[in-house]
Amino acid sequence: MTRIKSKMKFLIMLGLALLAVCIFNTSVNATTNEEIKNIIPDTINLDIPEEEYNKAQTSIANKVKEIIANSNLEDKDNLNVSADYNVLYFYEATVNVGSTQKEVNILFNNTNNVDKEEEQYIKNLKIDNPKYIETDLNYLAVNKENKEQWSYCEKKLNEYFTKKVNDSNIKLVAVIGQGAGNGINLGATNVYLYIFKNGKLYDIRDIENITFIPVVDVPANLTDKELNDYVIKEVNKLYNYDEYGYASISKKADNIYTLNSESEDKEFYNCEIMVKREKATAVTDTDADTKIKLDTTSAVVPKGTTLEAKEVKDGATYNTVVKAVENEVDKFVLYDIYLMNNNAKIQPNGKVKVSIPVPDGYDTSKIVVYRVEENGTKTKLDVTVKDGYITFETDHFSNYVVGEEKTTVSEEATKETTDTSKASNTTKRELDNTPKTGAETNIITVISSIISLVSAGAVALVRKF
Repeated sequence: MTRIKSKMKFLIMLGLALLAVCIFNTSVNATTNEEIKNIIPDTINLDIPEEEYNKAQTSIANKVKEIIANSNLEDKDNLNVSADYNVLYFYEATVNVGSTQKEVNILFNNTNNVDKEEEQYIKNLKIDNPKYIETDLNYLAVNKENKEQWSYCEKKLNEYFTKKVNDSNIKLVAVIGQGAGNGINLGATNVYLYIFKNGKLYDIRDIENITFIPVVDVPANLTDKELNDYVIKEVNKLYNYDEYGYASISKKADNIYTLNSESEDKEFYNCEIMVKREKATAVTDTDADTKIKLDTTSAVVPKGTTLEAKEVKDGATYNTVVKAVENEVDKFVLYDIYLMNNNAKIQPNGKVKVSIPVPDGYDTSKIVVYRVEENGTKTKLDVTVKDGYITFETDHFSNYVVGEEKTTVSEEATKETTDTSKASNTTKRELDNTPKTGAETNIITVISSIISLVSAGAVALVRKF
């Protein structure tokens, strides 16, 4: 019994001692926290311009470290010091010393150095509120792991606003205060735009509802039908199909399209994308052997497209062409003309211009061009002949015949009649004493009789009087 009482006393004394220690430590900590807060000033002056706000966090921490080092605080050497500077609250910061936190005001070296003219200039500055901000297609895929998407978006905002203002004396800093994601779109629901001039902050504007929209660059020659597959392929290279389920696009406005998802969460994953066609550039080429020329743009054929041609003089194709045009031309030259891109034959998605040298000895007034398919079907093309070249437009490449059009029987007769008429009109008319016969003799006889009757009547009339 005595032992039990002794143990009980010991435990009670130990508990009281521990309680006293806890109370003492709490008292010491409370005192220490209060002391820390007392030695940290309510306002910290920074010897940097306002536009260098990104240095504020380090500058504040260094100032507080210096204050702590010169203080009488116990264990000051063991206290961790840091500062949190949030640009959303431009003139405020949080100082951290050990477990103590204190909110402080920040004064940059030119906080109160305001120029009234500059201030008015900034107030009058008009800056449009963009609905969309273009981004790279891979902006989420690249930054997904290191979670820097929003930093990238802020960078794109800064680029946009700086370009719009176009004033080297003005610096604009965009900070996203709040945002959310939808599929491969990020949306900023709250953006703070800081406007600096000559190192001084003159205005903070609040901009809302900006969507970051990825851009897909597509070749200029893609047809609308090919566009869907191309865009979906490019998107699915970066964003997992099983997750997003993008299978089609639908036009929303101008070059804005909706990416349609087939996933269960399609209402969430359906988002917007911008489709930009490359600017069409000239595509020209000349076949080295035949000197046949191609003239078109990258809106009709892909960049790097070349024209190749060869003269065909025999074989099955030649025989087919002979049967197709033998009644149309007296002579012809047959070419197999085709387009090549990435080592494959292609067809244009519109009309291109082709120029073929006039064959030696051909009458340019009779030049005709036919496209002849493998089955012998022929199509006559409209052509112009100038500077030694026959030029025409086509939207399909195959076998092309340059011929000299056959002269028809009626044309020959017309020519002979014309030549005879010309000869008659230019021949000198002389007296012809040869006897007249046939119809010509009868006419003369009738005329002579009429003259005789008129003469006899005249004589009789004279005698009467």
